Amino acid sequence: MKRYVRWILAVIVYYGGALAFFRWWKTRRAEGSRLIVLRYHKVNSGALTDPFHLSVSPRVFEKQMEYVKRNYSVIACAEIAPPPLCGGGVASSAAKGSLLAMTGDCHCEPPKEAKQSTTLAVTFDDGYLDNYTEALPILKKFKIPAAVFVSTGLIGKEKVFWWDELERLVHQSNKPHVELSWKEPDGLPQRAIFDMASPVAKVAALVELEAVCNRVTDAEQKNILTILKNQLNGETRRHPIVSNVAGAPRRPRGTAGPSGRPPLSQAASRPGDCRAGCPAYDNNGEDVRMTLSWEEAKELSDSGVTIGSHGANHVLLTKVSREKALEEIVESKRIIDKRLGGAVKHFAFPGGQIEDWMIEAVRSAGYEFAFSTVPGENSGNFDPLRICRRAIHEKISVNPRGKFSKAMFACAVEGVFETVASNKKQVTSRKRRAKDSV
Repeated sequence: MKRYVRWILAVIVYYGGALAFFRWWKTRRAEGSRLIVLRYHKVNSGALTDPFHLSVSPRVFEKQMEYVKRNYSVIACAEIAPPPLCGGGVASSAAKGSLLAMTGDCHCEPPKEAKQSTTLAVTFDDGYLDNYTEALPILKKFKIPAAVFVSTGLIGKEKVFWWDELERLVHQSNKPHVELSWKEPDGLPQRAIFDMASPVAKVAALVELEAVCNRVTDAEQKNILTILKNQLNGETRRHPIVSNVAGAPRRPRGTAGPSGRPPLSQAASRPGDCRAGCPAYDNNGEDVRMTLSWEEAKELSDSGVTIGSHGANHVLLTKVSREKALEEIVESKRIIDKRLGGAVKHFAFPGGQIEDWMIEAVRSAGYEFAFSTVPGENSGNFDPLRICRRAIHEKISVNPRGKFSKAMFACAVEGVFETVASNKKQVTSRKRRAKDSV
């Protein structure tokens, strides 16, 4: 029902002219200009079976990029200008990237003659192989620059991200349920039974298990995955996890080169294609590589794609010691600099969680720009080490029938749904306060 309501709202806002006014109003409010940064992960044909909302199909991604190209001034992350220096005007090219321009302490007003505009940048997190096999040809077609943030510890290896392994384990299991015990970060023991008797139940189990794994410590997360492997690595069956059917919960959250994408007849051999069974495994149950190799990362870089750091092992920096977090930040930069040449200037926080000490660590490591997963846009004197991004996936830009909806995507890019959700929270909060005061 929510999907229909959101789609109807998007159609009314887009075709009724309200979106054009909304965009004009936000541009007028912006101090000088607006920067919208889109955050993608995977581009593959398993998008409609994606329980974690990380994927978009090549067909829909192509439609999205066509819309972006026609409606925005798209820039590379390397072209993002830091806030203006005090005294007015835009920072000179020599000053761009300097610590003075990046401290965020400048509160000067932009010059009145400054042109107000909206620019947009496209980014990908995690460095999946399909960023090279599927996304790059489409980006080249529309001449759209992009940035890919890679976790150096997984580049060129068959090692997979824990959420992909989790999806594989649940997806292939024959068991009707799984029993799991774990400890919360405060040490409190927990125990639960997760129903996996149907495709919809498996989606619900995956969403709940992912929430648990995100919440616990790294050591406990590894322990959970080990338990699941021991319980679920028996007889398996292959059927797609259906996350777009009624009742499925929603999270509030190939071989071809860049010259072309493999035909649909080869879709089953593409890594990460859930129609072939599940991520991390091919049709024969063999491990497949899901992340870029260094050669592919180099080719992306040579094609104009900015390669940035996503840490060494994609650990949440808030869940490890500061020494370990600093090692993740510094070591990943050193490896990328060595492998690809040049100095890496862009960093994306794994998981997007940020604390003040991390900002200083990133700055000290030599990065000039850092990206979070905090939804929103950037305007005026935004902090270049706290750049907000909007998450984009398949379901956020298709109608209830699964077809690309220009209205849905346009509203997602402009933050219409964010604004509605934020206002709804404020109204609910005021009502709760008013009720408590009675």
